[in-house]
Amino acid sequence: MNTDKTYDYIIYSASLAGVLTAIDLSKKGNSVLLLNFYGFMGGSITECLNCYQSIDDESLNGSVKNIFDTIKKATHGILYQSGNEFILNSETIKIILQEEVENSNVDLLFHIVPFYLNQKEDHIEFSVTGKEGIFHIKGKTIIDASDEFDLLKLENA
Repeated sequence: MNTDKTYDYIIYSASLAGVLTAIDLSKKGNSVLLLNFYGFMGGSITECLNCYQSIDDESLNGSVKNIFDTIKKATHGILYQSGNEFILNSETIKIILQEEVENSNVDLLFHIVPFYLNQKEDHIEFSVTGKEGIFHIKGKTIIDASDEFDLLKLENA
């Protein structure tokens, strides 16, 4: 990871929304850094084994539909289905999200805890700590895609 680079977007965390946003922004030619506290992606759907989902398959489109179709096609991706109610395999979701990010131009950093945000005139300084040490990253836009709004709490602190 190049810490001298100013990313167009820095996204924390790699929740399902964060991953999909990162991939979509990357496809549009933006430089994107995706950060996550855990060593895997998916947010609450994979962290807490929140496997039961009510999904209206007909209303999905874009990246969400592509991911869900990939999960449905995967061996053991759907453990149970009754109408629009699904029990998804969280491990399959982790694998599929990892593959999708690896096939994009998104930079990825796991085991990250953000601790400092500073708005400058033309960018935002974002400091995080992780297993590799402390990183100071610059981004034009920071997106809080965490399930708990972690960056909003940090900014208010």
